[in-house]
Amino acid sequence: MAAIQLTIQESLVIAAVEAKMEDAFASGAEYPAATNVVKALENWAMVSDVSGVDKTKDAKAAFLGAMVSSMKATPSWTAPTLLNSYTNHGGATSPAGFHKDITGTVYLRGAVQSGSSNSTIFVLPAGCIPEYNKILLCPAHVHNPNTFVSVRVDVHGPGEAIPGSVFVHADSPLGSTGVYDWLSLDGISFKAA
Repeated sequence: MAAIQLTIQESLVIAAVEAKMEDAFASGAEYPAATNVVKALENWAMVSDVSGVDKTKDAKAAFLGAMVSSMKATPSWTAPTLLNSYTNHGGATSPAGFHKDITGTVYLRGAVQSGSSNSTIFVLPAGCIPEYNKILLCPAHVHNPNTFVSVRVDVHGPGEAIPGSVFVHADSPLGSTGVYDWLSLDGISFKAA
């Protein structure tokens, strides 16, 4: 049997990918091009079973190519259930959404409107919750007075009353009664616990 000789770095990459893929499939999450990565892993495993044939370079190239295409693929965004009078802003802005990539990084996107401070915009599912609370400043716009503001948005970790809640904090510029014309979640990212 021709054994594949791996570098330590390649071994670590494979172990990390296999762990992430197992987590993904166990939770039912969908990852872009995940099947390509699995197929490349299967092909790589088959090469080690072919006796007397050394296709190591071809197998490595196929695997690494699948990894790169997986990471470059367009993410599959999930639309959350918006709470507390929040709605998508619409127009040319993205709708609210979240995506977890193969590395376990969670991304938020979109602009929401009509909700108020001191309330939850939406709740992330288990598997997309940060290990610790994330305290962020997000751009927003208020109509009266017509101005742009920075708003404190917390993404709650497992120790909170509602883990995974994306929460507009009461100490934001409008206090606990203000309503935003829009509030952007674009650019928020964190590692899931």
